[in-house]
Amino acid sequence: MDILDLAGGKHIALIGRATVVPASLIDLSEFNQSQSFRTTLASASPVDVSSSNAADAAAGTGARVVRVVGLDAEYRQLYEDITLNGQTKVTGLKLFKRVFGAAVISVGTGLVNAGDIYILVAGTGGTYSAGVPPTITSGQVKILAGYGQAYSGMLTIPAGKTYRATSIIVSGRAQLGTIFLAEQGYNDGVLRHVFPIECAPPMNPVQIELEKVRSFTFPEKTDIRLRALCASSGGIYSAKLFLEEV
Repeated sequence: MDILDLAGGKHIALIGRATVVPASLIDLSEFNQSQSFRTTLASASPVDVSSSNAADAAAGTGARVVRVVGLDAEYRQLYEDITLNGQTKVTGLKLFKRVFGAAVISVGTGLVNAGDIYILVAGTGGTYSAGVPPTITSGQVKILAGYGQAYSGMLTIPAGKTYRATSIIVSGRAQLGTIFLAEQGYNDGVLRHVFPIECAPPMNPVQIELEKVRSFTFPEKTDIRLRALCASSGGIYSAKLFLEEV
C-alpha cells in the first residue's frame, strides 16, 4: 500500500499497533507506542520534522526526504515532501488538519532513516535536544529508526467521499483483550465503538470479512480509530482495517 493511499485513494488501510496495552482503552498507533501522539487538530497547522540522528539530512547517509500525508483544512487530500536537516527541526509550509502517516521517500547510502523521526504540530515541541522534542503532546507520528514509515492509527474520511470497511486483520499476544473499531462523527464529535473483536492470545493474524458480519459505512469527515484494552496490563495487539470507496 502506497503511503498516499492514506490520504484518499480508492482503497485505503488503517494500521494500528501497541506493545503494552493496559486494562483501559487506548488508541492503537503503529510504532508510536505512546498516547502522547495525537492526530485530531483543532485547526490546520504546518508540521515540524526532525531526526535524532544527524545522518538524516539532505546530503546525509540516512533519510533525506520525508513525505507527510493527511488532509487539509477542508478535509481534502494533502501531502508534503520535507527535506530533513538532521537534528535541526524543519518546518513545513502546508497546513494539515489531519496527519495519517509519513514515509521516507529519499535516502542516502544507508538506505533507511538513521534516527527516530519526529513529526509534531509546528512550534509545540519546546527546545529540541539532539533532534528530540521534550514535549510530544502534539505529536502526529514518529518513524522509528530503520523503519522508513509509520501510521498514526487513525483515518478521517475525505470531504465528499464515503468509504466502507471490507475486512480487518487482527493479532494479539500476552493478554486476553479486545480490539475495537471506533468512529467519531464530524457533526456531534461522539466517539462510538462500533465493533468489538475479542482476542485470546496467542492469536496468529486472523482476517475477518466484515461485509459478512454487518455493513460498516463511514461518511465524509468521520474519524476512524483502532483501539484496544486488556483484561490485565501488558497485552500486545495489532490490527489492519481495509476500506474501499463507495
